[in-house]
Amino acid sequence: MELAVETLHDKPTEKNACLIYKADGKNDFPLLDISFQARRSHPDLAKEAKASDSGEMSFPLSLFASAQGENGTSLYFACPTEGSDGKTPYVRAEMYSARGQVNPDGKGRMTVLNAVSRAVAEALGCAAEAKLPAEVPDALAG
Repeated sequence: MELAVETLHDKPTEKNACLIYKADGKNDFPLLDISFQARRSHPDLAKEAKASDSGEMSFPLSLFASAQGENGTSLYFACPTEGSDGKTPYVRAEMYSARGQVNPDGKGRMTVLNAVSRAVAEALGCAAEAKLPAEVPDALAG
């Protein structure tokens, strides 16, 4: 996680990720792939909810939080940071889970992403403004 905090403003083409594998080492792909990126904007929950008919689950969490399909999860939170590319007011956290290996529901995936994001926000010194609660609320009715 320290590396994610230190390299938040790296080149956008270089993925800043935490990859989690099975402890037995018998897989060649990660079970979870979690990444963070400094952002200048975030999606609007109301507009995204209207535009999506794909079974996406939205959560009343921070600025924007959604679980897409069976594997994708994204979360945007307020966290002003500064790097070589200038100041950015937000951080995007994304997580992908391996199909057939880890299959938590949308709330389960959001719980994992929220917990890791809370730790990153604390390390960056923006936990209060990130507004990431200890427990993830239920998804919004869609």
